[in-house]
Amino acid sequence: MAAAIAVRLLETRRCRIFDTPIAAKPEAAESSRSAAIVRQELRRRWRAVALASGLMLGSAALSIVPALLVAALIDHALPGGDLGLAAALAAGMAAAGLALLVLSSFESYMRASIGEAVSQRLRRKAFDCVSAAELVELEQMPSQQLVFRLTRSCGRIGEMYVSESLLPAASHTLLLVAALAAMFVIAWPLGIMAVVVIPVLALGVGRLGSLSTRLDREFFGHLERGQGFLQEVLAGIRVVRVFDATAHERRRWLEWIHAHWRAKAKTVALHDVVIARIGPAAQALVTAAAFGFGAVLIAGDHLSLGGLIAAAALAPRAYVSVQRLLTLQGNRARIEAEYERVDALFDLSPERVGGRTPPPLPAADSGSRIEFREATFRYAREDAGVFGVSFSVEPGEFLGIVGETGSGKSTLLDLLVGFYAPHEGAVHVDGVDTHEIDLSWLRRQVGFVPQEPRLWDATIADNIRYPTGAAGDAELRQALRDAQLDEFLARLPQGLETIVGELGQSISAGERQRIAVARALLRDPRLLILDEATASLDAATERDLRRALASSRRGRTLIVVTHRIETVMGADRIVVMDRGQVLEQGSPDELLQAGGRFASLRRAQAGDAAVGRSG
Repeated sequence: MAAAIAVRLLETRRCRIFDTPIAAKPEAAESSRSAAIVRQELRRRWRAVALASGLMLGSAALSIVPALLVAALIDHALPGGDLGLAAALAAGMAAAGLALLVLSSFESYMRASIGEAVSQRLRRKAFDCVSAAELVELEQMPSQQLVFRLTRSCGRIGEMYVSESLLPAASHTLLLVAALAAMFVIAWPLGIMAVVVIPVLALGVGRLGSLSTRLDREFFGHLERGQGFLQEVLAGIRVVRVFDATAHERRRWLEWIHAHWRAKAKTVALHDVVIARIGPAAQALVTAAAFGFGAVLIAGDHLSLGGLIAAAALAPRAYVSVQRLLTLQGNRARIEAEYERVDALFDLSPERVGGRTPPPLPAADSGSRIEFREATFRYAREDAGVFGVSFSVEPGEFLGIVGETGSGKSTLLDLLVGFYAPHEGAVHVDGVDTHEIDLSWLRRQVGFVPQEPRLWDATIADNIRYPTGAAGDAELRQALRDAQLDEFLARLPQGLETIVGELGQSISAGERQRIAVARALLRDPRLLILDEATASLDAATERDLRRALASSRRGRTLIVVTHRIETVMGADRIVVMDRGQVLEQGSPDELLQAGGRFASLRRAQAGDAAVGRSG
């Protein structure tokens, strides 16, 4: 019975991540995708739910035993002076209390276990959705919101809603039914009197439900913004210090603290002062009414003294259950805000899975062939993106892409690896349109070094071997040599086992970039892409790295995006980007002879270098 109560409290709908339809009710929280997952997890763990339900039923039955034993003690044992019966009844009370303690402890453990299982299922599903979402949508959601929703919101649904609200609702319902049933058995007029108060309480709290939901949504949204503020400030603490902005950030934090206090005060006032006081007040009134009405029944010889004492003991239990149910109703309204947050993760559009792959590669493979055909991609800003871009890269070719900041260089790479899809035109890799290609296959062919290398808080070896860690020692040593990391590692006491710290902050920017280059080379990619990968290197290290890349080009196509013209002077061809369009393309010598933008950029950078040397 309790299991049915628990499961039926959740109604669901078809969710994008499921293949089977599930019935839905119009209630906002219960028709959410998160609720669908909760219901499926409860069904999957039906044995644990059934066990918890049995424990609830046993606890409900035991909870009324002491009151009935008290009635027997007063009505039968004491008037006749039967000490043996009195001792037996007292022992029964003690045994019932001890058994209730044991059952309640196991029940609490089972509820916590089920709630945590629900949280884990939500976190797994939500992370799957986030990790597979289209970057165009994912990048519109701040990372701190993602962290908050994957951790806290999923946890609160399992902990607060399932463990502390949904399953306890079934338990308190059983306790209420048991207490009222016992009161009807003892004296049905007292049972009727108790039942009358329930609709009054429910009506009063129901009117507070919508206000409760709104305040909770505002409060947790405010908490989410505070967490985002902390992540931004702590991650950018160097910028804060160098701009002497500590006092400024302290003022902003104090503003958040005061706003948080006001939001918390309103929420607490509603939940703890208003809603939480309704139950005790009603409980006191019902207890007084039970004694008063019971006295009338005793005077009319319709109720014994023991029956009155038992009914007076059961009435508070009944209304404690009512109070808890009303509090749980408030929690249910509170959790709707968490459902909305988690549902936003499930609403993210997933990246395309599967697709075509090129024909089997020849034994003497020389790298990928790339072709942009009038490719256009627009950002939210009308003037940002790339427009009608066309060029090709032959297998084994070294292509340089240069241009000023914001000219669309990095966007071309995002289109090439399938992070974005062209709005118009097409990008072909080995003859297959990236709209149709298997993105997983494509990315296995690519070694990518981004502008800002992402290192994990792990050893240098783990970062280079990411993600599988399966590369052999010989391959690792070759990647280290090609990335010019030998001398750097020789200076480290722990060598490859050195921990680089969060985001690689314990090493320099140039060292981070060289580690990222080694990681890309270790994949033995057919297509090697460097996006400003030499921006943080000194001239000597960059020269050595260019020489190493030139020697390791066999069997792969190389695309280098850079603002340093010298970096791509050894390229077979160069594409010059300007305002999202191809302005020039050709070999370095051809572009220098043409005297266009490339030549002017080369002269400007040569002049800057000469000024630097003279200074």
